[in-house]
Amino acid sequence: MPYLYCETHGREREAGIIERQEAYRQEGESLLVTSGTLVSGPWQCDRCNATLRKGDAATLVSVIPAWVAEGLSDYDFGYERGYFAMGKADIATAYGADWPDNSIRHRRRNYPSNRPVKSPPLCALDFAKPKSS
Repeated sequence: MPYLYCETHGREREAGIIERQEAYRQEGESLLVTSGTLVSGPWQCDRCNATLRKGDAATLVSVIPAWVAEGLSDYDFGYERGYFAMGKADIATAYGADWPDNSIRHRRRNYPSNRPVKSPPLCALDFAKPKSS
């Protein structure tokens, strides 16, 4: 289930995820943290109930259980695109268990980052375009 946070509480939640990253890995769970500028709204922060409008900074945290993670190599980030444009300013980072083919870790191999995470931040160029029906 995804959770949407305002900028302040999103940073706090991501810091907590980083602290517990090994526990998530051992449990087989992956967490996808996407931060950026909202392209839709209004929404509410799941922590403080602040109104989040189009253009506001926000963070979406998607918890992905182990049994779902098996199919992540086909994941098109469609849910995240409902909130963010997934442009260069929007960042998605995976924490916890590795994705089956390590795809999220290797989408940007040479991206410089000083963040203590297991995968580099991603931007729109890293995501496959959603398949049209």
